[in-house]
Amino acid sequence: MIIAKGVRGPASYASPGFLVRVGEVQKIQVSSGRMAGVMISSSTNFTAKVVQASGNVVTVAVFTASGTQVADATDLSAQHFMIIADGY
Repeated sequence: MIIAKGVRGPASYASPGFLVRVGEVQKIQVSSGRMAGVMISSSTNFTAKVVQASGNVVTVAVFTASGTQVADATDLSAQHFMIIADGY
């Protein structure tokens, strides 16, 4: 089952990333890598990627446009992230 879940970013980012529970599935599939991805729909200043998936929780790391991870305590609450995962 493919799930799309929209979430707001955290008010205070912390490395290595923030956690998102994809509660609609019990486990995210793995097939030559994680079957999960992320998009930011409200920003051209940031990019994001899923850096870990465990059970039905993904860790989303956020990077600046220049490719460096955003600093701890950065407020990302105005950013909207779309998680797409394949799970069961």
